[in-house]
Amino acid sequence: DESNERDVITSRYYIRVPGVTRSDTVILQSEAARKIYIKELTDFAGNGTGKIWESRVISDTSIAPDKESVGLYEDEVPDEWWQYIVDDEGLGKKVILYHTNPGNIVVYGNRYFEKMKQVFDTFKDNLEKLSVFWHVNEETPSVLETEYPELFDRYKELYEYFTDNHLGVYLESNDTGKAVAIADAYYGDRDAITYQVRKLGKPVMIQNVEI
Repeated sequence: DESNERDVITSRYYIRVPGVTRSDTVILQSEAARKIYIKELTDFAGNGTGKIWESRVISDTSIAPDKESVGLYEDEVPDEWWQYIVDDEGLGKKVILYHTNPGNIVVYGNRYFEKMKQVFDTFKDNLEKLSVFWHVNEETPSVLETEYPELFDRYKELYEYFTDNHLGVYLESNDTGKAVAIADAYYGDRDAITYQVRKLGKPVMIQNVEI
């Protein structure tokens, strides 16, 4: 949503990247996303480049996967995931896909990690009936360590809290397919992965750091 300042700020971290700026064609899932891309790329490359980005960036709603085409067979589920998606009686747990955006971490700083700690505590209190798949972009740790070392220290603390309490599966990857397919619901930052989950008809709740 281009009227949402937070959306616009965080979008810069995945729009102003070589994979986008060097592409001949960029295909997006909505016209709203296209407008944000064109604006950010024009601001990044200069006012005289607007026409270039308008021709290169297009929207095509048909590229999103439909509900019937996405799923996992049992043998596609990694072995280490089973302990979190099935309880001691062999019954399936609810899986919450929790996604954190590095842009929001930078924008909110320590306040963001305070929110994460609250979220993790809530998950911890409900481990009998749910598990968490915490997904981050694979660049997140390296970006924080290089550019924001103080934030990286807090990030490591939250990672250790998550793993020490066996809250679920930590996914440091840009491949979101399996996590989206196996999740029952989504909670976290608004990002490209949000639309993948919503397209499958699964519940989506956006994290509000201010609350």
